[in-house]
Amino acid sequence: MKVSIQGSIAAQVDQAVLEVAGALRRGVTTAGKRTQTRLRDEARSAGFRDGGRAIANAWRLQVYPTEGKGERSWRPAALVFSKMPEVVTAFDQGAVIVAARRKFLAIPTPINAPNRRSRMRVTPQEMLRLGGFVRPTRNPSVQFWCLRLRIETTKRGRLRLFAGRHSEILTGHTRGQQQQRLDYADSHSFVPMFFLMRQVTLRKRLDIAAIEQQAQLDLAAVIGTELSRLGGAT
Repeated sequence: MKVSIQGSIAAQVDQAVLEVAGALRRGVTTAGKRTQTRLRDEARSAGFRDGGRAIANAWRLQVYPTEGKGERSWRPAALVFSKMPEVVTAFDQGAVIVAARRKFLAIPTPINAPNRRSRMRVTPQEMLRLGGFVRPTRNPSVQFWCLRLRIETTKRGRLRLFAGRHSEILTGHTRGQQQQRLDYADSHSFVPMFFLMRQVTLRKRLDIAAIEQQAQLDLAAVIGTELSRLGGAT
């Protein structure tokens, strides 16, 4: 019996190391991407006012060693992290937020809430400068922080409504918008810009632990798949 070795043993071992390291990295990356997707999907389906867009987009993925480094590493890692960790923790565990120094939490009302294109119409600092005043609500633990309603009429006889001096409300050109302004002007002399509350209870909306458990199952499955593609390596 004659035995011969074709090529360099060192080169073959080196190639095998690279192939296994590559399979491990691909598996870790795939599991990390799946976990990131699940976390983003959970945020979007949790019932947040903005559709969960902000919390979902805050989830990021980083694979280590970074690209171009550590090609031989047999211990790659995927880190899925949030750029809003305090918010995620609050909605994962539930939390009670209490105003500091016995003051109030100022929460924007829908008419003052920021949207994707702009900030709040009026900030708390501006409220102080503009002479905002407090009005009670039916709930004794909640109060309105308001500005006077100011009404202007254009040359065409259309109403424009302002909270305070310059912050226009009920803007837009949708059908029935003018009638909404008329109705609002008839029934209001002020505009509630903030809810004032001593504390706010955030209910649990996220389940990070369940997604972590699924990530571990994903990791084992995808690494097994990647290694099996190397020709029976285990």
